[in-house]
Amino acid sequence: MSGRTPTASPFPVSPADSDAVATPEEAIGESAESSDADEAALVTADLHSLPTGRLAAREDTAYIFADMHELLAWLRALGGHVTHQAAGDGVTLWTLHTHTEPRRDGSRTPVLVHALAMTTELVPAAITDPDA
Repeated sequence: MSGRTPTASPFPVSPADSDAVATPEEAIGESAESSDADEAALVTADLHSLPTGRLAAREDTAYIFADMHELLAWLRALGGHVTHQAAGDGVTLWTLHTHTEPRRDGSRTPVLVHALAMTTELVPAAITDPDA
């Protein structure tokens, strides 16, 4: 013992094991296992040989954190529209809004591909001008 007083965990713990601490995902009610959204995004990425960067899912949407070249690859493969917004001093967040390939039942999973760029950085015309 170090002599320090134990502090309460910020995450709920399992009553069966008072030493176990829940993961942040479990604490907010999400499964730490793969979700349908990230599975659907991975299947689409594999189908089109697309990079996934860092993939996360929340509810029914897949989020891919990538660079501008990866965002462009997703845009060329799946289409969609791109938005941008300030993300800090001299930084812009570019987001592709697209979706997975349709399932047999016709449903699709929304996919948001995010990429950061300096505001002075040249961004490919295919991203900034959809008619280019």
